[in-house]
Amino acid sequence: MGKPWVMGQSKTGPKERGLSPIIGIVLLFGLVSVVSISLLVVGAGHITETEKQVEQEQVEQSFIQLSQTVATEGVSGDTVSHLDLEAGEYGAVTYENSATMEVNANNLEDPIRADVGTIEWENEDGTTVAYQSGAVFRDTGNETRVLSSPSVNYELDTETLNMPIYNVSGQQTLDSGTIRVDGGSIGAESEVAYMQEDNVTIRVESEYYLGWKQHFEEQAGDTIVTDYGSLDGDFGYVVAELGYTQFEDTFEDGVTHSGICDGQGGGPGGGPPGGDPDSSNCDQHGWGVSQGNPSQPLDSVVDQMINNPEGAMDSHFDGVYEEGESLPDEFENEYVLIDRDLNGDYIKADLTNGNTTLAVDGDIENTDIRVTENHPDHTLQIYANGSYLSDGADVCVDDCTELSDGSTIQIFGTSEMGIQFGTGGDPDFEGLLYAASDEERWDHIDPTGQCSEYDQLCVQAGPDIYGGIVVNTADIQGGGSVSIDMDPDIDEADVDFREDLLPPQITYINVAEHQMSVEGT
Repeated sequence: MGKPWVMGQSKTGPKERGLSPIIGIVLLFGLVSVVSISLLVVGAGHITETEKQVEQEQVEQSFIQLSQTVATEGVSGDTVSHLDLEAGEYGAVTYENSATMEVNANNLEDPIRADVGTIEWENEDGTTVAYQSGAVFRDTGNETRVLSSPSVNYELDTETLNMPIYNVSGQQTLDSGTIRVDGGSIGAESEVAYMQEDNVTIRVESEYYLGWKQHFEEQAGDTIVTDYGSLDGDFGYVVAELGYTQFEDTFEDGVTHSGICDGQGGGPGGGPPGGDPDSSNCDQHGWGVSQGNPSQPLDSVVDQMINNPEGAMDSHFDGVYEEGESLPDEFENEYVLIDRDLNGDYIKADLTNGNTTLAVDGDIENTDIRVTENHPDHTLQIYANGSYLSDGADVCVDDCTELSDGSTIQIFGTSEMGIQFGTGGDPDFEGLLYAASDEERWDHIDPTGQCSEYDQLCVQAGPDIYGGIVVNTADIQGGGSVSIDMDPDIDEADVDFREDLLPPQITYINVAEHQMSVEGT
């Protein structure tokens, strides 16, 4: 019988395998050590990240308190306050004149433009916490969030826009500790104005423009922001517009233009941008054409109706017609999205039991539109983000034999909508077409060499227009064969938008510039 195997001894002989257990123990000990060290290192990393997060949260709360204090001092005037500022290990930096805010409206003699100061703190990961004119923002590089709302606010009950603007004097580093906040003085750029039936435009140029955009939308809805974008890297702009007039009041004639209208009948007439609207001559031909004040574009409303139909009309949304799908023979009390151009289609609507709303993601080209059964309290509304062309296609209530109802069919386009009555026939147009614009050039579906890009409305044939069309510039080439008349009942037309799809009304605006001083003690 062989010797029994004892732990620590190899069955094949101690000479060949005798060191294995010792090496195994050493390796096991080494592995445990490595794991322990790794856990220690990882744990230390987590502690560091936690400390950074805590520091950032403390800075954010401190900046929010600073914002509230500055707002209080801005209101109370020449007073001084002291508060504790948490500025982290490396401190915060103040920047004077680092952003601008501009307020403009027809009722203001000159635009109000003021510089804005910023106080910034930056984390090691690049996240920035910033105070700017009453607001506190967090910017991660990928996203800007509002931590504390700016002092710019809208009072719904009084229809008042309050806009205190704060500039922080000087550039310096603020360390953690007690700081002095001096209320300073109210600057020259301060004004209170009565703004009824006027639009107010606010333009902010700032590194935190996306935060300002978020604030405006949260205050007054998505439609308030009309434009935004980058100017130089992270530095950009946002434009917000408040206030609107009744849309029925913008239809002053069969065609209401805010820019140039050429009625010589000889070809492109709008001319390059910057021309004098007083040179318009369309009113010399006996047409129902008048020059009016610039009207408010509806780009944001059209965009919501097309891109957010469920939100625009709550639960009353009946579905989408995709490319290649046939439209029904007749619409009745429906709200649908047509996700394609209308080209050669035939739209019929029965308004007996309710309104019909069509949102068109594209052009309306040579499409007949007809209300087959009318009702005095109901309308057919069409929102389109493309252009409009009729080469003989009719838009009518009933059978087009008598044009007498210019408000039941309502078409709304964006400021980029080019409108063309082409050379292919003499169409009837009975309804409203609202495409107010502040653009300078427009694309036409079929310019045929005669419709200039400077003319938003181009009339080449001899259409019979009854109702109202609102545009910027126009060129009417059809001569004596053109008939344009306003429906006198447009003032009583039911242009029924949901209020939250429109920018809010402004009756009063209160703008005050405050020069603040924030210093370490």
